[in-house]
Amino acid sequence: MKKFYYSAIMAALLPVVSHADIYISEVVEGSSNNKAIEIANNGSSAVTLDGYKLASEYRNSWYNTYSLDGITIQPNDVWVIAHGSASNEVLAVADATYSSYMMQFNGDDGLALLYNDEAIDVVGDLFDMSYNKDVTLRRCEQTLSTVYTEWQWEVLAKDTFDNLGQYSEADASCVAPPAPTAPAEGEFTVASIMELQGTGSRSPVLEDGSYTSDQVYLVTGIVTAIQAGRLGNDLPTGYFIQDADGDGNPLSSDGIFVRGEVSALLNSGSDATQALAVGDEVQVYAKVTESYGWTQLIPEQSEGFDLTFATGNTGQITATPLRVLASDETIQDTYERYEGMLTRIDQESDIVIARTFGFDYGSFRNNMIAAHGGLLFQPTQKNAPGSEGAQAVVESNAQRQLYIESFAKAPNGVVPWYPEFGRDSGTGTSDSYLRIGATLDGFEGVLSYSYDAFRFFVTNEVDNSNFIYTHVPDRSASPEVDRGDLTIATMNVLNYFNSPFGGDDNPLNDNRGAEAFDEFQVQRSKIVAAILGLDADIVGLMEIENNGFDTDSAVVDLVSALNEQLPAAKQYAIAKPKDAKFVGSDAITSMVIYRKAKVGLEKIDILAMPRQAVPEEDYPVYFDGDYEDFRPTTKYMRDTLIPTFQINGPREKTLSVAVNHFKSKGSTCWEDLQGGYTDDNGRRIYKVEDADLQGNCEAFRTAAADYLGEQLKEYHGYRIIMGDLNAYATEDPLLVLTNRDNAPAGYSVKAGRNVKVGREELTGNGGEVIGHSYGYINIVPELHPDTISYSYNEIVGTLDHILISPDLHSYVKDAADWNINSAESTLFQYEGQYTGDLPKYADPFRSSDHDPAVLSLDIIDAIDSNVNAAVVGDLISLPATPVGMPSASTPQDGESYRAVMDLTQTGVNSLAVGDIVTLVVSDMNRNGVVTQSQVAHVQLTEQQIAQGWVAHSFKAPVVGDFVTETYYKDTQVSEQRSTVAEAGSYGETNGAGSSGPWLLLSLFGLLLFRRRNA
Repeated sequence: MKKFYYSAIMAALLPVVSHADIYISEVVEGSSNNKAIEIANNGSSAVTLDGYKLASEYRNSWYNTYSLDGITIQPNDVWVIAHGSASNEVLAVADATYSSYMMQFNGDDGLALLYNDEAIDVVGDLFDMSYNKDVTLRRCEQTLSTVYTEWQWEVLAKDTFDNLGQYSEADASCVAPPAPTAPAEGEFTVASIMELQGTGSRSPVLEDGSYTSDQVYLVTGIVTAIQAGRLGNDLPTGYFIQDADGDGNPLSSDGIFVRGEVSALLNSGSDATQALAVGDEVQVYAKVTESYGWTQLIPEQSEGFDLTFATGNTGQITATPLRVLASDETIQDTYERYEGMLTRIDQESDIVIARTFGFDYGSFRNNMIAAHGGLLFQPTQKNAPGSEGAQAVVESNAQRQLYIESFAKAPNGVVPWYPEFGRDSGTGTSDSYLRIGATLDGFEGVLSYSYDAFRFFVTNEVDNSNFIYTHVPDRSASPEVDRGDLTIATMNVLNYFNSPFGGDDNPLNDNRGAEAFDEFQVQRSKIVAAILGLDADIVGLMEIENNGFDTDSAVVDLVSALNEQLPAAKQYAIAKPKDAKFVGSDAITSMVIYRKAKVGLEKIDILAMPRQAVPEEDYPVYFDGDYEDFRPTTKYMRDTLIPTFQINGPREKTLSVAVNHFKSKGSTCWEDLQGGYTDDNGRRIYKVEDADLQGNCEAFRTAAADYLGEQLKEYHGYRIIMGDLNAYATEDPLLVLTNRDNAPAGYSVKAGRNVKVGREELTGNGGEVIGHSYGYINIVPELHPDTISYSYNEIVGTLDHILISPDLHSYVKDAADWNINSAESTLFQYEGQYTGDLPKYADPFRSSDHDPAVLSLDIIDAIDSNVNAAVVGDLISLPATPVGMPSASTPQDGESYRAVMDLTQTGVNSLAVGDIVTLVVSDMNRNGVVTQSQVAHVQLTEQQIAQGWVAHSFKAPVVGDFVTETYYKDTQVSEQRSTVAEAGSYGETNGAGSSGPWLLLSLFGLLLFRRRNA
């Protein structure tokens, strides 16, 4: 469709009148690199082009630019830029050369003159319209325009340069086309929008199998929204109109989209044109078309003009609230009833954010996905894989989606309809954010349909008051859990790698984390903020770099930054398997950090997990085109880390915590390549299929789950399995580890074939059917059935789990997923590549892509010191110095070790009966790395306070260096480093103060004793 516009109208459309003297006057798009752009100044004074840029189109935006700062054009003069490899004839008149992207334009790449990054003059357009291939365009209308108008340009033969570099006056050779004429009576039918929309998914005026009407209709409506330029391939230039009164029938839409020009609206009864504006009443002579399920009007044309006339009247359309009717079989029927209408989404509409603002690969632009009625859950979150229930969820998810769009392609880091998004609220973070699960309230826009989905183009601006948190909690500074006395958490740290910034190397010398140091600093600050918010006593970390435990390791880097912000008693130690340099052989691994003033570390094991080793001859060959492209190799599962903790008290409990990171769903295992077809050459073409909706490698993960459950039988005491199992709550690995309550009768769980650990084969060539379950309890969904911890595009579920042994259930105080990541926009992550100028914050929000999961227990008992309950809380004065406190002796291998705490060093004058003090013995090194530790929480008696000291007997540490620490509340009272001797013995002393030789500290001549004030 050609575009013709009158120059008077174009002048009226100029966004900034003061720039009218500067315009693009000539464009050369010739052979090879003969490319040039001429800019003219037809004013009476010189203009310096500070703030101006030349730009060429890339992917529907003015992406490639060239700054004109410092360039001055004299009155009635021109300035020329040419490609650096243009012909000598072109280079001879060029004022500047440039060979990069902006000057590599072709015949379908629009060009623009920008001022402060806004287009003020355009040649061609943003949407790959072919307009100047192999020609020279010379302007004969000396008026800049934001819309390319063909008749204003003289088209000259390829490689015409005769006037390049020379100023020219207006050329009368450009002639406007004749005035258009409307259809005569009898050539059209008057119809309302409602009649053309009808009450179904297709216009009732279209015959079956027809997509465009033969009849021309005269339709009247009020303009409600304008699309000034094509957006992608699905929203063409045009405008939405709506009947001023409607017909009162909620089953038919009162609005419709007109696919046509927006800058040359004809005035009824005259030859003049005007720009289209919201509120104009227009009459359109048009045919009805169904464009991939979207009912539209396509105006008739006369002399290059769309036959759309302004009546001279104006009106204001009030947005209609979106409501579901009882007669709507699906929400798609509801959306259809509002197609083309100005619609209001409020709380009663029940439209919820399903995916925050981000990139949509379907439409190739940034947008947001919402859904009616709540979140879009993974089909296998609450339904067995491949079941009818799971398939029903797939269908429901597809039907309930509603894309939330903007009329222009959004720049990086910008949400066009939410101008305050991500901006600093003056608190070091932003109160203007988007979260999955928020109900939209107060959005206005128009509905379209493309790419098999309804799309809501927002016409108003919103702020944080337009979101109501109903399906997922709003942001919180810490997990909203009822705290007990021991908190355990699992946290993915999103590839925390410090090796690119001076850290030690990992086994693969690979970097999967931040590329720049400033990004790494943001990542560290966000993860530290998240762990501080968790305030957990034991934390399993996934996706941390596997570069050891030395000073320059990632885990020491992270814990050092963390401990800088914590009081002594809450600082973390790093649990290290004895003699281990790495945990597994991957670039990433799992680690455990814990508070040694809360629990003791009895041991920590590395459990080597299975691998899938199908013989190579049994692997299918995967062809892509004419060559062999893919042959899977052995598949590995990351090692599991299993620390066993002491939970002190009269019953001396132990708790083993298996920290896991199972094989991802994005990998490809043998079982995933069993579908496919035979091509014309007789080759078997295999493709990845996911019939049961569990993603890839589910059979391998299932084998790993079975192996883990079996190995944990060897651990006595309470047990927890936690971490990223890469399986949703009712997928096969979880059914094996927990129970099969959600599986239909006869459901079969099968482990993958040829799974091995070392030389031991766990499954043979045929895999193995697993008929048992291990009975662990998936505690978070038990307490919160609709919980989420991960969002994959718009679909949510839980990949991160805390599974507890049944004997631990009675100690559970609470458990929850802390939705600081899955619910948040990816724009808040540490990476800056696609976030533009959006600030980055040292807050926990989007510190990772997985949410932490938290378990709170009531399980720790203070040491029974015969405290008289009648006097608990009574204040007892401390002596100036301890009374009868035993002297020190040296602990020796195989002997018990009794530690002593000087209560007069607490920095207080009195203590209350029943107060708790803590004594810790560990082999912690200077990096905070521990292989063993013991802890005692002692409830003080009257006698202990009065004598000014307390003692506790520990198992002797192993031979070598160790440290004894004492704490009162969050303050460290003392720290002493010592060495365990290999032989000998020493006497005993009890906590009531009986005499005997004592160790206070002995490090073969080295003494460190620190006094801390309370």
